[in-house]
Amino acid sequence: FSPQRIEPVTSLIDAAVGAAVFLAALAFILPSALDRSSETEPASPSRRRALLGTAAIAAAIAIVSLPLSRIAAVGSGGLGNIAMAARRLRSRADIPAPDPAVDALPGITPRITTNENHYVVDTTLVKPRVLIDEWRLEIKGLVQSPFSLTYDQLLDLDAVEQIHTLECISNYVGGDLISTALWTGVPLRDLLDRAQVKTGAYDVAFTSVDGYTDSIPIAKAMEDRTLVAYLMNGKTVPQDHGYPARMLVPNIYGMKNVKWIRTIEVVNYDFIGYWQQQGWSDSANINTNARIDLPGRNARWTGGTIPVAGIAFAGARGISKVELSSDGGKSWGQATLEAAMGPLSWRRWSYEWTPNGAGTTKLIVRATDGSGNAETPIARSPYPDGSTGYDSVDVTVQRG
Repeated sequence: FSPQRIEPVTSLIDAAVGAAVFLAALAFILPSALDRSSETEPASPSRRRALLGTAAIAAAIAIVSLPLSRIAAVGSGGLGNIAMAARRLRSRADIPAPDPAVDALPGITPRITTNENHYVVDTTLVKPRVLIDEWRLEIKGLVQSPFSLTYDQLLDLDAVEQIHTLECISNYVGGDLISTALWTGVPLRDLLDRAQVKTGAYDVAFTSVDGYTDSIPIAKAMEDRTLVAYLMNGKTVPQDHGYPARMLVPNIYGMKNVKWIRTIEVVNYDFIGYWQQQGWSDSANINTNARIDLPGRNARWTGGTIPVAGIAFAGARGISKVELSSDGGKSWGQATLEAAMGPLSWRRWSYEWTPNGAGTTKLIVRATDGSGNAETPIARSPYPDGSTGYDSVDVTVQRG
């Protein structure tokens, strides 16, 4: 693997942001320290203003440089998001037609998220920009035959399509850090079979071009739906989402779906990645969850029903049922489920709600996964295992 080139614009942004933060902190810390050290010299607001002014200039440089980073990235070929078809597609995703009645609901989540609207969460301020001619994907570690692939060689391998929903482990109940796309890539199992994994393998560790690390158990790596993905919705994976290639792992939160993948290493121990070192879950299995997209906080009612709709997701377990309550959970009505796009995707649901009258009502939603296990009502924040609890919305119904 050839080292990633350090771009001047990227360095400028990093330096400017660092300077802005440092100077802003200094503006408040240093004057106070100096004032305390001298009882005769009065506090100097001008000193603080000067430091804050310099910090503002540094921040402005960072902001102005961001568009330039896009221009620089075009020159390096690192943006991705270019329409392309797989060269050797072994299997195509069979996606059922959407329900036109659900599609027509105002405010409903689109079944497939566009590349531009797909959620993004990263540990870096400036995304890595890979020089595609120098990029290599290394498969190494506890294997008989380690090897590396160029981007062109990766594209020449048999590929599969799959609809795959990604959700961030930091997503709160009812949050928007969840998206679905049509991905194309090479099954990781094919690469590991070629490398011939040795006895004693425990984890498969992934390293990004920027040094980010995470891992999955060898059994998960060998599942047929674990992919090294290079297309997203029929385009090369955009830079924000891991160009030139990223991992896709079923039933596991997004932090383990490593972007800008550089190294795949088989190890004989429990590998502890970046977020696990911060205390986040290592198994990171997706919790069953449902979200209410509509109605909003206010709804007009003419005496009929008011549509309620949203999404539900339970990773590879799928969704078998979604229910809605308008009486604080004393009773539940079953929602209508749209056909699932695939075994790894969310499902949209809808429900026709008849209010008891004008006023404010709390609507609560819960989901049951494909194994028959109901979503837990216990509210829990995302750290360390992902959030749980029922999503709800207070709707004020007005006649008219």
